[in-house]
Amino acid sequence: MEHKDELFQLIKSLTGNEKRYFKLYSNLQKGDKTYLLLFDALDKLKLYDEKKFKTKNAKASFIDNYTWRKHHLQSMILFSLESFHKSPESEIYSLIHRATILFDKGLYGLCKKTITKAKVLAQKHELQLLLFDVLRLEELVCSKLFDFGGQQLRVDEMNKTLAVVQNQQQYKTAFMKLYKQHLNLGFFRTKNDELKTRKIIGKSIFDADEKAMSLAAKRQVYYARFIYYFMKGDLKNQFASSKKNVDTYLTAPEQVKINTSGFISAINAFLYCCTQLNYTDHLKNYIAFFQQSRVQFKNPNHLTASLVIYSHEITYHNLVRQFDKGLQKTEQLITELDLHRANLAELEVAGYCVNIAMNYFVNERYKESLYWLNKTLNEHHLDVRWDMESMVNIFFIIVHFEKGASPEFLKTLVKRTYRVLLKRKTLHRFETVILSFIKSKLSKAKDEEDIIEKFTLLRKELLRLKKDRMESRPLEYFNLIAWLSAKIEGKKFREIISAIASLRSQ
Repeated sequence: MEHKDELFQLIKSLTGNEKRYFKLYSNLQKGDKTYLLLFDALDKLKLYDEKKFKTKNAKASFIDNYTWRKHHLQSMILFSLESFHKSPESEIYSLIHRATILFDKGLYGLCKKTITKAKVLAQKHELQLLLFDVLRLEELVCSKLFDFGGQQLRVDEMNKTLAVVQNQQQYKTAFMKLYKQHLNLGFFRTKNDELKTRKIIGKSIFDADEKAMSLAAKRQVYYARFIYYFMKGDLKNQFASSKKNVDTYLTAPEQVKINTSGFISAINAFLYCCTQLNYTDHLKNYIAFFQQSRVQFKNPNHLTASLVIYSHEITYHNLVRQFDKGLQKTEQLITELDLHRANLAELEVAGYCVNIAMNYFVNERYKESLYWLNKTLNEHHLDVRWDMESMVNIFFIIVHFEKGASPEFLKTLVKRTYRVLLKRKTLHRFETVILSFIKSKLSKAKDEEDIIEKFTLLRKELLRLKKDRMESRPLEYFNLIAWLSAKIEGKKFREIISAIASLRSQ
């Protein structure tokens, strides 16, 4: 039986460079090196079963006192990683530690020089909490040197730093309130949803940008605005907000290394907006920028980076009619997803599964599309995001239709979908129209000509719904109108979406 052993997972997470550094680091250490034998034995495994492993290596020296050996190896790996992954934060912590030792020895002059180095780094990288610790230590040195003016100046700086931290927390709090609403609602279904959300989050994220006192605060503002305008369906402001967020990394590129996860989230949001607006040039250029920026990551193999890049590359290739390349990237995305599935949140995995299913659908590979949709519906709890749950269930029916499902089976799927969606107590107008159409009209169509006639009526109704901002949101997930146009005009779905992208980008 496979166990999710923490040491084994840690070893398997190491890159080639990290493993080489660990060996070099270990060779510089004194004492017993038995832990290296344990490392090599575990590194060779694909799966870890402790009972089988201990039986197979019963005569190995590392089996004696095995629990302690594992703990020792884990500690040594972490020590080497700490040394390998230097960062401004780690350097500041080290300087603070040195300065504290010098202070305790009464070497105040040398202590002050060390503190100044830490202060410059903390200010450059906007590490406010560390800056506060540096200023606190600097104020203590001033008191020991009877420098009252310097002491007062440091106290003033500490107060200003705290104000910046409080400013960041103000925006962080507003962001978290908004994100909770986003998880609950997906997007605004009624005007009351929007009014209620604005009341919950307050006015801070809509204040002038100048009120955000740091890059970190500005990013909270821009990302919060992106989510708010996403919920509202305002693409123009989504694009503008996400662009400003990405620009904070363009103007301060060192921040990519300091806040890699934030950078990935920012550019992912921006690329999403480019997709919705069919800005293919922006997509191409910023995917390239994303790739180039990876050299600045603390870990160039950051697990979400490749997943995000492949997802947007798939979209780009489809929009510019490079469908074979889109399929190649889909296979790469599947490989990467298998590698990192255990480290991703369930909703993230579901999102990637849907993207994979969608691309197979675009390429008329309906069997593969259904496989990934089944994985999404059976393995992931989508009820935390009703908008995604709704789209996936309706898309599931459409793929079955394309695969040639019988009218009876389509009716069964519609009934199941109704049961799933009715748990929310209310159905979106879009959902009601689609499900009713499949159940009462499509399943009773007599022939191909009758189907096209019914598709034409449905497209007219959806085009009317699209004029309503609240009702048109589900169409962002799957361009049902484009699919209907393809069926009516006897064209391939991918040809229609490529043509739409080409027209919009002109």
